[in-house]
Amino acid sequence: MRIEMQTETFPLGHEIRHHISHRLLFALDSHHEKIEHIKVLISDIDSSLRGTDKRCQIQIALNQLPDVVIENEGDDMFDAIELAVDTASRTLDVSSNHQRDWNPAASLSKFQLHNELGDSIETAH
Repeated sequence: MRIEMQTETFPLGHEIRHHISHRLLFALDSHHEKIEHIKVLISDIDSSLRGTDKRCQIQIALNQLPDVVIENEGDDMFDAIELAVDTASRTLDVSSNHQRDWNPAASLSKFQLHNELGDSIETAH
C-alpha cells in the first residue's frame, strides 16, 4: 500500500511521517487488498475562537470503487491524524460489510413468474 504525505505550510518531519504510516498500516491492514494508494494532507486551520488547529485529510483510492475521503480536525497534528485514521478504518469496515451482505440473488429470495396465461407462480430460493 503506497502512502503519500504532504502539508500545506510546514515541514513534515520523520516522527510524524512514521506515526502516519504506522497508524494507517495498522488500522487499514484488513483492507489492504482493496486499497491502491492513500494520500494524507495535514494543514493548519485558523479558528479565531479556538486558536490554530490542525486538519487531517485522508484520501483512499480503492480498486474499482469510488475514493473514500475523510477529513477531521484536532487540537494538534497527532489528534487530527488519530481521528481521521479511526474514521477511515470504520468507513472501510462499514463499506466492506455492506458489499459482503449485499447479494442480488438473496434479495430475490421470492419472486413471481408469469406463465403464458398470465397466472403468477411464487417461488422461493
